[in-house]
Amino acid sequence: MKESKKTIPTVKEIESQLNALARDKGRDVTNVFVDLLDYIIGFFNPLQTPIAGWGDKYDQSDNERFYSMMRTYFEVMEHELKMKSWYDAFGDLFQQIHVKGNNNAQFFTPPCLCDLMAETSLSKYNGEEPTARTSFGKRIVISDPSCGSGRNLLAAKAIFDRKQWREPYLVCEDIDLTCCKMSAINMAMHGCFGEAICHDTLCEPDKVRYGYIVNEAMWPMPTGIPSIRPCSDANRFFGTRIWQERKKKTGSNAPDKEQPKQLSLF
Repeated sequence: MKESKKTIPTVKEIESQLNALARDKGRDVTNVFVDLLDYIIGFFNPLQTPIAGWGDKYDQSDNERFYSMMRTYFEVMEHELKMKSWYDAFGDLFQQIHVKGNNNAQFFTPPCLCDLMAETSLSKYNGEEPTARTSFGKRIVISDPSCGSGRNLLAAKAIFDRKQWREPYLVCEDIDLTCCKMSAINMAMHGCFGEAICHDTLCEPDKVRYGYIVNEAMWPMPTGIPSIRPCSDANRFFGTRIWQERKKKTGSNAPDKEQPKQLSLF
């Protein structure tokens, strides 16, 4: 008897499941998408904090559908990462949903351009491991003040891995909380060490509306246990602390040549 080929999971399958659940619950698919992000973050949250208001929106059968979507997402990532150094499934899905819906469409940087930007930014070091004026311990800190789904930093991390440089500390920042959620999940899935901060990087870079600390249990001793810990304390984020220190010294958020800062590639 001939064995049937295993179906290759795709983002389209997740989109179909999202649309079906949104239709059955009478909810906007973009809201269900954000709930899926919260469900996955809750799965990785070491504190296992309940998601506020979840029981008012979904029942046990709905939870099983979210679990199925999460499993499909893991299968998609496993398949894609066998062929690519990084992959942003939720970024692609998010754009697709917004293009089809009534929301203002959002478009993220194409993967090939992310790779080019990362290669170009790091080429000035002539193949040598870069050194930043500030590091997280002995790590290079790389930030993106308008990160979207974090794909620029994933491209940079892939170069660090390929060249076998020290593991960088990634700081994803965006004014859109949904983008920060996607970035946090992307970092967790790619084994990155860092943080995703929701704040206004232009007007209030020293404050945080909400954020996530990612894979803190994997460094410096690798445990193999990915984690995403929600946090709203600005003092727990490297990206905000450096601006707080600058503000104490200068009285403003304006750049200070004497004040060390992280390596910002994008």
